[in-house]
Amino acid sequence: MKTKAYNNVSRNELLKIVRLVLPKEPGVALIHSDLSNFRVSDKGFIWNILYMVEVLVNEGWTLLFPSFTFSFCSGKPFSHIKSPSETGILADKVLLNFSSAKRTSAPIYSFVSLGNETASINSLVPKTTFGFDSVFEWLEKQNAQIVTLGCDWKYCTQFHRYEELAAVKYRDFKTFKGQADYGEGVIPAESTMFVRSLDLEPINDFSPAVNEMEASAMIKKATIFDGNIQCASVNQIKDVCVRQLERDPFLYLSNKNEVLKKIRDLTERKQQDELSLSVFSSKNTELFESHLKLFLNNLVPERKSLIHQIPFGQMYKSLIDQASDIYRSPPFIKIFIDRFKDLPGV
Repeated sequence: MKTKAYNNVSRNELLKIVRLVLPKEPGVALIHSDLSNFRVSDKGFIWNILYMVEVLVNEGWTLLFPSFTFSFCSGKPFSHIKSPSETGILADKVLLNFSSAKRTSAPIYSFVSLGNETASINSLVPKTTFGFDSVFEWLEKQNAQIVTLGCDWKYCTQFHRYEELAAVKYRDFKTFKGQADYGEGVIPAESTMFVRSLDLEPINDFSPAVNEMEASAMIKKATIFDGNIQCASVNQIKDVCVRQLERDPFLYLSNKNEVLKKIRDLTERKQQDELSLSVFSSKNTELFESHLKLFLNNLVPERKSLIHQIPFGQMYKSLIDQASDIYRSPPFIKIFIDRFKDLPGV
């Protein structure tokens, strides 16, 4: 480690407080963090955190830090070495300052790990982000601890694993494809994730799980520098989430009623005949048709609309040709967009 000494009293106090929430026997811990919530003016506070990490690892702990890069979902290449974490600076600092720290290869949900189990973590080849052979499943097998260092439980990604296990209806599997560089050049990469359905627009709220964990004293808490440090075991989180989702698969949504209505509308839409339309024009109507489709989806969400495509410049031919699609399968609604000067001979 590239060490640097800052405020010995505060770093020892920080280590003492963290030990209060961790089990006495060393194991595995995943640390979510937001260091900005600690009220410290000392710019070297990060070195106090790294000192704590170093001591815990020397005591036998294996620590993981989220280094997620959601930008891969929108097409940005992932670099195993150069892509900075988009979930806080701690993972980057650990990777930079500890030579034995390693980053997993997942282009979206990667982790930086440090400790005896680092090799095991990096050998995982997940089928899906939260599923079989993922870091999230591995944490269960290790009965790991989840630590929130200055941040709220809403940042606990482990909750999403139990949505996937419950196959909640407001999420779907989606495979993101792009490019990644693992140190030997750019290669194709992909990641399959259980993502929120854009059609349903669900909004997660995991407070029911957190509330039950707090009521059952599953969460150990401490405070230092006005920042909260909390800890709970993964298997306790799993027990609560699995039981709650069995009882109500939509419990972790703040807009549950809206999502249920959209699901009913989509189910009804699949059972009904399509609402067919044709737009006739001698101009390009692609933009108009896309707006029309959005309008119809909002106006009659229980019906699926189908807009028949009239080839560009073929309006009159389609109208005259008795064998065209508009005669074989007449649209329910016909929309004409034209001007006198577009008519032949005018």
